[in-house]
Amino acid sequence: MAVATDGSGVNDTCFATVELRLVESLKISPEEFIGKAGDSFRIETTVLPEDADNKMLNFS
Repeated sequence: MAVATDGSGVNDTCFATVELRLVESLKISPEEFIGKAGDSFRIETTVLPEDADNKMLNFS
């Protein structure tokens, strides 16, 4: 809200809407891994859209 300080009584209000850009899809590569106990491998992930607000991933 803005109020004039010149005694005129003029004022106005402005509203803003903030919209989050949500994740639409997740690609994980490789889609499948076959190995034995103790083997390790790297997982590559792609979160779309690229400008999503929160692209944090947790794996367990």
